[in-house]
Amino acid sequence: MMMRSGHYLNNEDDFFYDSIVKGYYNNHMKTVLTRVNSFTGIAYKDEPAIFSWELMNEPQCQSDLSGKSIKSWVSEMAAYVMSIDRNHLLEVGLEGYYGKSTPEKQVVNLSYEVGTGFIANNSMLASHMLILPPFISFPINDETTEALFGERWIKSHMEDSASVLGKLLMLTEFGKSSRSPGYQVAVSDAYFSNIYDTLYSSCASSSDGVCGAGGACFWQVMAPGMEDWGDGYEVFLEQSPSTMAVVVKQSRRLSL
Repeated sequence: MMMRSGHYLNNEDDFFYDSIVKGYYNNHMKTVLTRVNSFTGIAYKDEPAIFSWELMNEPQCQSDLSGKSIKSWVSEMAAYVMSIDRNHLLEVGLEGYYGKSTPEKQVVNLSYEVGTGFIANNSMLASHMLILPPFISFPINDETTEALFGERWIKSHMEDSASVLGKLLMLTEFGKSSRSPGYQVAVSDAYFSNIYDTLYSSCASSSDGVCGAGGACFWQVMAPGMEDWGDGYEVFLEQSPSTMAVVVKQSRRLSL
C-alpha cells in the first residue's frame, strides 16, 4: 500500500513497525502538543482546559496477536509524548480486551483477538496516567445476556485497574443505537442506569476503600444543530428528559 508521501507499506500493521511512519506520527504529535491555543495564548501542552491525550483510537495489530508489537509501540510513543508534555493525563485508546499475556482473563472477552492486552499495554504508562477502555454496546441480542456480560466486563476491569495497575479507569463509549431494530429510549435509559449502578455500587461496597472507577462517558452527547453528525448513538439531552434524569441522578450521588 502506498502512502500519500510515496512511502510504501506492506500492510496497515506496518504503522507500528516502520521507522518513517513512526517519525510521521511523532511529528504530528509534536505539532499538536506545541500548537498555541488562539483563544488563550497557551500551548496545548500547557493548556489547563485539556483533560488528557490519547495515543491512538482503538489500536489493533492482527499480524501479531501476542500483543508485543502494540506494547513496544505504546512504550515508545508514550515516552515521546511525555517528553514534551508532562502536564496532562495520557491513555492508549484501547478497546479493553485482555491479551495473551493474561490468558486466564481472556474468558472475560468476547471472541475477539486484536493484538492488544488491557493489562500489558496499560502497564507501560506512568503510574498517574488514566485508563480509558471503550465499552460500546456489544453485538449481543439478548438484553439479559448483554447486561450480565457488561457487569462482568466492568467489574473485571475495575478490579484490575485498582489492584494490578494502580490507576483509575474511565469507562467510555457505551450506548444503544437508535438505528437498531426495536430501539426504545426506555431500554437505552435502563442500559445507562445499569452501567452507572454497577460503577457506583462497586465503589460504595469496596471494603478497603479501593475503587478502580474514575468515571463514565457514554457515546455521545450532541448539541442541537448537530443532527447530521449523528451515528445512531447520539443523545440530545434537551430532547431526552428521561436520559437527562439518569445522568443527573448519577452525577448527584457521585458528588455526595
